[in-house]
Amino acid sequence: SNKEVVKAAARSLTEISNKRAIDPLMRIYLDATSYQRREILECLRQFRSLETVQLFLNVLGKGADRYSTEVAIYALGEIGDTRAVEPLRRLLKDEKNDFRMPAAAALLRFADKKARKILEKAFRSRHSQNQEWAAYVMRESPHPDALPWLIEALKGNYGSTQRFTAEALAKFNNKRACDVLIAVLNECKFVSTEVINSLRQLRDKRAVGPIIEVLATNQHHGVREAAEKALHEITGQNFGWNYQKWRRWLEENK
Repeated sequence: SNKEVVKAAARSLTEISNKRAIDPLMRIYLDATSYQRREILECLRQFRSLETVQLFLNVLGKGADRYSTEVAIYALGEIGDTRAVEPLRRLLKDEKNDFRMPAAAALLRFADKKARKILEKAFRSRHSQNQEWAAYVMRESPHPDALPWLIEALKGNYGSTQRFTAEALAKFNNKRACDVLIAVLNECKFVSTEVINSLRQLRDKRAVGPIIEVLATNQHHGVREAAEKALHEITGQNFGWNYQKWRRWLEENK
């Protein structure tokens, strides 16, 4: 279909990893359908180029669909051009605005004090939905200032909040992030696959023992599969789900 052709073309141009692809992508965007525009915006976001700022600003001002608007917000934060500050600040004014939290995440990159307060309040809220949304936007647009909030939010949270927070922490490649993810494995009764996947991405060998114990005690198929994959990628060994062999290997290789 034409939809798939445009999608494939956009992806191919992005894979070139050359800024010469920006102009063709922006020209394709003008004649694209709503669905195709989402794909093209996501591709353009990866370049983090000043050439794309005006297009992303236009998206904010033209009532685009929710996904396209979110992509534009995150992209403007990542590019860091000051032309984006006032349009993003306008999104902060309405507390019922669906884009208030993504805009706050983007503005954090401009050291915006109001944005910082909005995110900090959400992370410290007793309403899990607020924490979940804050963790989601930090997963999409991570910022070092959010690291303490993410660490605090991960403790004692389950479900989507734990998943989004774990995925956000993995993007920091930070010892503190790794420490808190390991603590979740050691202390929490319910562990999501995202916690284990995040530790796999961080490749910290201190996580091997706790992951082995998850493999030994957790009966959830998806969690055990994630544990096996993490152990294989961190250690280079392959003992499948045989936690006893993993334990012996760990004892021999301390």
